[in-house]
Amino acid sequence: MVDPADPISPVAKPSKLDTTSASQSQSTPSRPLNPSFKRRLDAGEYSVESCEIDGVDLKVLPPISGKGACGVPSAVSLRSVGTSSEMDLSGHPAITCEFAGSFARFVRKGVQPAARLYLKTQVAELETGPGYVCRRRNNRPTGKISEHALGKAIDVMGFKLEDGGAVSVEQDWAQDTPKGRFLKAVHTAACSEFTTVLGPDADANHRNHFHLDIGCHGKTCTYLICQ
Repeated sequence: MVDPADPISPVAKPSKLDTTSASQSQSTPSRPLNPSFKRRLDAGEYSVESCEIDGVDLKVLPPISGKGACGVPSAVSLRSVGTSSEMDLSGHPAITCEFAGSFARFVRKGVQPAARLYLKTQVAELETGPGYVCRRRNNRPTGKISEHALGKAIDVMGFKLEDGGAVSVEQDWAQDTPKGRFLKAVHTAACSEFTTVLGPDADANHRNHFHLDIGCHGKTCTYLICQ
């Protein structure tokens, strides 16, 4: 929760979203909680005082309040996921506790098994974006808010391997090679864990990374997007 000694007052919803990341937001002076963010925070479901996920190194962050609907009341910084060995995340993405749990399952059940099968090694580090960024989808000036703005999305650009090798989404996707087959397996596994998976085949905006999120699609939130 926000420290009462550091009061925050409402901010009007802007016509253009702030594109700052969580680290940038926390280094600037605090500002008012917007009403919609405060309602989500007060609901209690976002409390992460005891966010603990087995084998996961994370740091609980202060609630992130951005402009408009942007914000992550349940913010954590995901540092690494342990499997048979530890896998670091380069961007230390700021995400929700719920999403951190989903991502850890994806690493254990999808990423590392695929690395062992196709590359005969394991992933030592994932090259990721910052997680939270206050923006609309595909960085457009108008339209629906991105799941990044709610701390429910991560972009994965590449994989550094324990044997010293590396896999790039941009360079190795769709290649008939062990690296290409590894990426295809990772993409398929992601579609079993997340509600949205967008890769190079989706559009030009995702030519160099996998976008993974747990956003709600459809009236019952059961519609999945896997491209």
